[in-house]
Amino acid sequence: MLSVCDNCGRLPLHWAAAGAERLDEELLPKDSDKEGGTALLYVVALHAASDSTHVEYIVQFLCENGADASLPDHTGQTVLHKLALLTMYNDPINTAVIDLLIAHGLDIHHADKNGATALHTMVGNLRQRQAAKYLLDLGADATAKDSKGGTPLHGVMRRCVLFPRMIRGVPREDVTLADRIAAQDEVIGAMQEAGDSGIMDQPNTAGKAPPELLEETRARLRADEERRRRLLVGRGRSYLVNQR
Repeated sequence: MLSVCDNCGRLPLHWAAAGAERLDEELLPKDSDKEGGTALLYVVALHAASDSTHVEYIVQFLCENGADASLPDHTGQTVLHKLALLTMYNDPINTAVIDLLIAHGLDIHHADKNGATALHTMVGNLRQRQAAKYLLDLGADATAKDSKGGTPLHGVMRRCVLFPRMIRGVPREDVTLADRIAAQDEVIGAMQEAGDSGIMDQPNTAGKAPPELLEETRARLRADEERRRRLLVGRGRSYLVNQR
């Protein structure tokens, strides 16, 4: 029964992992469903997004019982891609988890079907900038290009995503424009240090080099901030009028 698949190719372990039920060592941590989803990928998909305190334990359990962290899903994304994508509102990823995944087969240079490495994905989530810097320390390629000719540096220049940390859907901090820019600058500095001397001049397939993307992003952020400020001022005036 433990090896019987449903119509999507999912084994009992996939459902146990997704449901946070107690995992059994007799289940099959190496098997994948028809979309390439392994129990490890299911664990990360569910628990990373919900900021579960159990995710590190379950990842450790699966790895120590034969899970292959090198296996990607049908999009070519690995567990580390998923961690980067699904922890936008969470605490920083424990670097020990990255070490554990590497010890069980994860290749930090692996690219998905769009040519994006885990570093490409990680720098798009400034909540995980420490993990991005750790990947650079481990030798992740700051000059790797995706299918659009973008390096991870293009990615962090183009995006400045730093959401407030959430617990059960409730924001636990304020994130200002200055916070976003400081976090972005931190990653940019690490990328420049890790890349070659010409990394700032490399254009993507759209012909845009990182400095041009950064200028566009900063202009957009400031415009968004000004719109929010005007909206708050307008609401304040409406409140005062209604109180008269």
